[in-house]
Amino acid sequence: MSSDNPVPHVTKLVRYEAARQALAEAYRIDEVKDIRDKAVAMRMYALQAKDRVLIDQATEIRLRAERRAGQLLQEMEKNKGARGSGSNQHELRSHDATAPKLSELGINKSQSSRWQKLADIDDDALEGVVAHAQHKASAAVDHAQQPKPKPRSKPKPKLKPKPKPKPKHKQPGSNGGDPVAACIAELVPIMQAAIVKMDAEKRLVFIDELRKAVLAIMTEVTAQDVETDRWEETTHL
Repeated sequence: MSSDNPVPHVTKLVRYEAARQALAEAYRIDEVKDIRDKAVAMRMYALQAKDRVLIDQATEIRLRAERRAGQLLQEMEKNKGARGSGSNQHELRSHDATAPKLSELGINKSQSSRWQKLADIDDDALEGVVAHAQHKASAAVDHAQQPKPKPRSKPKPKLKPKPKPKPKHKQPGSNGGDPVAACIAELVPIMQAAIVKMDAEKRLVFIDELRKAVLAIMTEVTAQDVETDRWEETTHL
């Protein structure tokens, strides 16, 4: 006996035939309702056990019981309308007094309406309803047995590289707009780095050479200015 089929086939067949026989012999609404409720419970058990044979049998018994209940409900409505004069008046009133109410049977208006609609269809149409319900239940079992797909991992968004900051270049004359001050500001750290590595004697030599270089530059610039002045005087003559 496998776990997927816990109830032996012979036992299921006996219960199925017994339920159909009890339904055929039932003439009271509470008896039919009891058969229907047992079929609903058996169908729930069969769905959990994934027992397809028991699912089909319980589904059929439930629908046939609901149809039979709908027929009895229609008869109750007809009996209410037949109330009046005649020799059957006392019998009808006695029957109405002993007939249970829907609320006492646990039947709501929606169930009463749906079951009476089942009572209006013929046998062939009922077979189609039963087959559709059985197929729907089997499909639910097949869907439950399918392995659930693993959730797809979302791709991580690609991060755009941050742009590198552009190096800031010092513009000539940025120190207050004075080109001389800007030139000295650039030369001072260079000379400091060189002087730190010198001893006292080399520092004196460095200063002397620096003085000579400045004088040479001034002499050359002065000579250029003189030549420029002479050229301008010549052009104005």
